[in-house]
Parts: sequence; structure tokens; C-alpha cells
Amino acid sequence: MKILSIMWASHCGTLVKATKPLKDIIDVKVYSSRHLEEKPEEIESVIKEAESADTILLYRSTESVWQMVERRLQEIGEKIPIICVGHDPSYWSLSTVGTEIVAKVYSYITYNGEENFTNMLRFIAREVGGIDIEASEPKLIAWEGLYHPDAPHIFSTIDDYFKWYGFYRGDEKSLGTVGILFSRFYWVNDLSLI
Repeated sequence: MKILSIMWASHCGTLVKATKPLKDIIDVKVYSSRHLEEKPEEIESVIKEAESADTILLYRSTESVWQMVERRLQEIGEKIPIICVGHDPSYWSLSTVGTEIVAKVYSYITYNGEENFTNMLRFIAREVGGIDIEASEPKLIAWEGLYHPDAPHIFSTIDDYFKWYGFYRGDEKSLGTVGILFSRFYWVNDLSLI
């Protein structure tokens, strides 16, 4: 099954990683909407590729590239299934599949992470492509917590983290510990913070 995807740049890396365990079943071409906006001369070749896809997966946003491709995608959508999601549900109207499919795909993307993206592709292959394949439901991942790269999990309380880390309040040898606030997106997608 061939899937063509145009997504937010921040989702592209995770989607590419998610395709690896499915390489014998699904061929996914991923394009960043930001890249296409910066290089509009590449839009025509992406549209041509979309015309030969089995399914089109879009994460629509406010970028101006969507105004350049939306009419063409509507035409393609008369023959090829389109799943279009985005932070604004009005963007979903470009979809040509049932709303239950669109809503589930949006859940996989919202919860985020490579495992959810892999299961999203499995879900699309089964529900849209008719492939006999298992797909787990979207897996809720904590929205906030305490993260340490060596820890076996995310901590929901500071006391649990301190217990794991070996820090006890009043322990002078731990006075050099520093916490850094960062977006959930980075740890859910196992991205470097540097």
C-alpha cells in the first residue's frame, strides 16, 4: 500500500520512524508542509505522486501552501481516499473517508509518539487499504511529568522521582541537580534536547 503524507515538519520525523517496522506492507512518502511552502517549485511533483498513491494522509495547518494544493487535492480525492486532520476540525473537511476514521487518526497523532504513529499506519492500512493487519488503539501518553533519560518511566510526582534518583531532601550532595522544562513533544518522540 502506498501512502503519501504532507504533515507539519515536527511530525515528519516520527512518521518516518514509524514506517520502518511496516516497510514490507506500507510504502510511505512523507513531505513537510513547511518545506513545500519554502520550495513551491516541488509542489507539482508531490501532487503527481499523490495521484498514484493508494491513500493520502494530511495534517493541515495555517501555512499558505495549503491554499496552493487544496483544490488539486480535492480533485484527487474523488479517486483516492484522503484522511485530512489538523488542530482545527474545519480542516478535516478535505477528508474523503468516514469521520470515525479521521477522528481515530487524529487521536493517534494527538497522543503522538512512534508507537502511536506505527499503529496509525496499521489502522489506515486496515480501514482504508483493506489489508488484514492488527492495529492497537491510540495509546494515551502522559501529558506532563518528570523525565530522566535513564529512568524506566515518566514520574508523576516529585517524591517518586526523588526516590528513584536517590535524592532526599536535605541531602547536601544533590545540591547541584537542575531541572529543565521542555515540551512533551521532545520526550514522546525521543528527540534530542540539544
